[in-house]
Amino acid sequence: MTASANNPPAGLKWELESRTAADLTPERARQTSDNVWSCVQRGLVYPSPYALFVTFFRKPSAKPMTKQRLGHVLANVRHEIHVNFPKAHTTAILGVGFDLWREMSQADGTTLPRGMALQFGDGVFTRPGTAFMNSRADLWFHIKSDNEQHCEGVYAWLRHRLEEVEKWADGGKTVRQAAATKSDQPDKRGGKVLGSRFSENLNNATDPLTIQQQTIVGLEDPDHVGASYVLAQRFVINWEQILSMAPQQVEDLVGRTTEDTLIPSRDDRSHIKRARAQDEQGNTVSVLRLGLPFGHSKAL
Repeated sequence: MTASANNPPAGLKWELESRTAADLTPERARQTSDNVWSCVQRGLVYPSPYALFVTFFRKPSAKPMTKQRLGHVLANVRHEIHVNFPKAHTTAILGVGFDLWREMSQADGTTLPRGMALQFGDGVFTRPGTAFMNSRADLWFHIKSDNEQHCEGVYAWLRHRLEEVEKWADGGKTVRQAAATKSDQPDKRGGKVLGSRFSENLNNATDPLTIQQQTIVGLEDPDHVGASYVLAQRFVINWEQILSMAPQQVEDLVGRTTEDTLIPSRDDRSHIKRARAQDEQGNTVSVLRLGLPFGHSKAL
């Protein structure tokens, strides 16, 4: 899904078309970087302790969705958060399914993002033995906050808006998944997963420049500056198998110790190997991980 909702700020296009030696100065570089961030959805990279993930599916008879209508929804939910859910870093990040984005782009005559393509196409969802399934959702929201109740409030507002006011989303197909950190610290940082063994989202970048390079579409695709791509994946851990393993076996399965030290291994089945795919040059594909644990297993 592409998570772009804004246009480049006024003046950015002019700078791209009128390059001079002054554009090479550190001051201008910082200004250009700031312009890119002004195109990014607010709160996109914030690792909140509470989250609610929602997918919406269109009604077959619904009026076609447009980028303008989605823009109004985002502006209105931002106002709703400001008025009724303040002071908790509450945001609602929107992602749009590739199929719907193509339809809206064709309708308004705009170009598609260069990165809006799957390397293996839909074959990754249809090959024998695959564990993946394409939900074919049209809209996806990552509602995040420091206050768990804020997530529920924003979710209720979005459902009412898209299902009742816009009359676009099929309420019978809407899917939600609440998630929250397992941290027991006052600041809700340092959460652990897999029975409080391993740190959450350990290897994420922390500085703005690296996050921008790894996560945000930049000047390589000027028409879509500030956009990003999201892969929303939900999976259930086989706790019966985990609990039957020795501590060292669990560490080998993950690829690092409970002290967060990487374990050198040639086993491609370890989590570390699976989560750090390399390109033809051996460079690791960088991903900003904002995953959170959810639910309770009957095995525990």
